[in-house]
Amino acid sequence: MMKCKQLIVRFITFGQLLAVFALLPLASTSSLGADISFSTPVGYPVDQVPAAAAVGDFNGDGNLDIAVANSVSNDVSILLGNGDGTFQPARNYGTGSSPGSIAVVDLNSDGRVDLVVTNFLGGTLSVLLGEGDGTFQPAVSINVSGSPGTVVAGDLNGDAKIDLAVALSGTNQLVVLLGDGQGDFRTFGTYVVNGDPTALITADLNGDGHPDLAVAAGAKVAVLLGNGDGSFQQEEYLLPLSGDIALSVAAGDFNLDKRLDLIVTSRTVCIALSCPLNAELFVGNGDGSFQAPLPVLALKAFSGGGLAIADFDRDGNLDVAIQFDNRLGTPLALVAGNGDGTFQPPVTFSFGVDPVSPVAADLNGDGLPDLVVPDVESADGQTYNVFTLINSTFMPSFTLFVTLNGTGTGGVKISPGFHLCGHSCTAGFIRGTRVTVLDVPFSGSTFAGWSGACSSTGSCDLVMDADKSVTATFNVPADFSLTGSTLSPGTVAAGQWATGTVTVNPSGGFNSTVLFGCAVQPAPSHAPTCAVTPSGSGASVTVLTTAPRLARNSFASPGWHYALWMPTIGFVSFSLQTARKGKRKATGLITLGILLSGITFYSACGGGTQVKQRSGGTSPGNYTITVTGSSGSLQHSTGFSLVVQ
Repeated sequence: MMKCKQLIVRFITFGQLLAVFALLPLASTSSLGADISFSTPVGYPVDQVPAAAAVGDFNGDGNLDIAVANSVSNDVSILLGNGDGTFQPARNYGTGSSPGSIAVVDLNSDGRVDLVVTNFLGGTLSVLLGEGDGTFQPAVSINVSGSPGTVVAGDLNGDAKIDLAVALSGTNQLVVLLGDGQGDFRTFGTYVVNGDPTALITADLNGDGHPDLAVAAGAKVAVLLGNGDGSFQQEEYLLPLSGDIALSVAAGDFNLDKRLDLIVTSRTVCIALSCPLNAELFVGNGDGSFQAPLPVLALKAFSGGGLAIADFDRDGNLDVAIQFDNRLGTPLALVAGNGDGTFQPPVTFSFGVDPVSPVAADLNGDGLPDLVVPDVESADGQTYNVFTLINSTFMPSFTLFVTLNGTGTGGVKISPGFHLCGHSCTAGFIRGTRVTVLDVPFSGSTFAGWSGACSSTGSCDLVMDADKSVTATFNVPADFSLTGSTLSPGTVAAGQWATGTVTVNPSGGFNSTVLFGCAVQPAPSHAPTCAVTPSGSGASVTVLTTAPRLARNSFASPGWHYALWMPTIGFVSFSLQTARKGKRKATGLITLGILLSGITFYSACGGGTQVKQRSGGTSPGNYTITVTGSSGSLQHSTGFSLVVQ
């Protein structure tokens, strides 16, 4: 019974459950893959017949842990990492029948890592919610039709909840399950592919921001472009593979064109037990289509094809680890990428009995990808192991020189490591470190751009594959200011004027023409007016006020004049009536003299004259004259004060 189950597991492992892992691609074209090396593999006991592994931080301590699906004992083994590449003894959690593929993801948004495990013989998925301390709740089963092989997780419909896609072995189908954000799922759609699905990945293959699917099915690889709502378009098939059975598929940028490519392993069916095993690269066009395959590796093996991709030597180019069984004790081949879609000859590594499904991850925090590989066979027939291979590649270090230049002031932020460098400085990094240098202009300065290893005015992104120098230039921006003198005189009477000068003060190499305008506040009727005349390095300002007008409005007759004249007129009238006829002539003459004298006296005293009043003119008060200078988008102003009495 045990032997029969082992044969079933071997079929699943090499046919359906080939895990795909990709680390971040960097940007460089140098390659030093020949010096990639790993320390002696260390085996950690797990339960019976491990079929696949995955990594994640299960207890939140910042160290990567390992989960292993054990296909015969029907459980998963959890090995908590110590952060130095070593691991604690395994603790097992039950699953369904014949667990295989594992997805590590936070299903319920509680910040704790959960597990989704396919159960090949049980027709179910097992969901194990994490407690955040390295332990897990009992598995909850989710029914799916057929025999679930590979499972991938991601937000397939854009609702910020984790969904699943599952390859169903023996049915030529994929099933999409939408998550409710609490760890439960419902079937949303089923897709038919041309062949038995043996491996499945999710990635944005056409750059539209929606997750897509790539599935190894039969002798082909199908690409299903996502619509962003959980549904997928009709599958498109890549050009034929060299082999008869597609085994595994992985996505990464292997030629540094910022477009995802696909690397696929396939096996040719032959009469002999050792048959051709090929790895090929399909260069992506960025729209979900791919070019004709390019050879990566060709060898003969009894089985295999599992992939792990990572930049193992930190040269900025993706490398490929390929698992195979040649019965010669060298079950792992590593091909180093050149960064242009080509690869160097393979280097092989020996360990274990029949390791499968490699996983790449940095297990000891040194920045180098290591390997986790479960061994599907036991050396003594009882103990099964998951092996760790710690990357021991020698990593030279390089220096980044940063120089600050220009008429302005500023600093740079260097990541990782440094915070703010406000002067010329240096920083050391091991080979392959991806460094970002950001400009930080200080007040009154602008960033003019990079020179040296970087150019333009964006962020400076480097891969440290040699000593490099960059210069950040900060300049004082071309600008100007205005300075106004005091008006002369500063106080005027209405009808007078005052003058002043405006000086243009250029900075940052400003040498453009300045256009002037002016305004007066407050602005009542007959307010002062201003004029600006450019001259030399500035302008002259003239402020004019308006003199008032004099108007004759009315006569003025003081009351005492009337008080004097009324008795006089009465006295004269009475004298003329009572005088004798002979004396009337003399009396008239006297009266006439009195009247002439009175008129003269009245006029001399101001009686009966018209009053002249001020009309219009600039009102007394304090006025502000604002002179504005403009040059393109630049505009500045200065002010003058004027007092009108």
